[in-house]
Amino acid sequence: VTCAHFQLLHFSLALAAGMPGTSIYLFVDLLISCTDNVFYRLTDAGHGTPYFVIIFFVLIVVSICKYFDFNYLEPEKLNKIIIICLFLLVALIVAGIAIHLLKVLFGRWRPDTMIYTGLSGFSWFNFSHDAKSFPSGHSQLIWTVAVSLLLIYPRLIIIYLVTAILVSLSRVMLNQHFVSDVLLGAYLGSIVPILINSYILLPRGLNISLIKKTK
Repeated sequence: VTCAHFQLLHFSLALAAGMPGTSIYLFVDLLISCTDNVFYRLTDAGHGTPYFVIIFFVLIVVSICKYFDFNYLEPEKLNKIIIICLFLLVALIVAGIAIHLLKVLFGRWRPDTMIYTGLSGFSWFNFSHDAKSFPSGHSQLIWTVAVSLLLIYPRLIIIYLVTAILVSLSRVMLNQHFVSDVLLGAYLGSIVPILINSYILLPRGLNISLIKKTK
């Protein structure tokens, strides 16, 4: 039973008791609580652990397949999967390092910290979690994943973009970041995989796209 369930019960009792003012207040409170729950679920998509676990798992499986040289698996396809996994790893790591260095450098206090303590603005070279608002790490990660997948399989572009936008929005709605934090995080998360693909992979003839070009 969640807090939202108790709020729904209180709302129903107030409505049954004929207290419209209380009912409206409880309904608004219930709506806010449910909305927060949705944003908390969305913001979880900005955590890096699941992505790294999946990438390493795929790398291990493909490496085992290459080692045992299964006849029904084409070596070229296995090599391409390895390249894609390494591309994702490098993009996530490089963008993540850049974001965390900027967080410490700027030391911007988070919105919820500003609300509860009055601390605001920038506190340079601050390692405190509450002073790591700028830029947004969740936004960086989800946009790195989205743009990387866009380069790999562009046909699902709408899903990638909608997911990235919603996760970024959740960081603002949960008072964890300002809009400018999210925008810079999204930009850095997007530009890193593009640069890696444009200046490292393509010049070496390494194509990560799963879409075959028609002549």
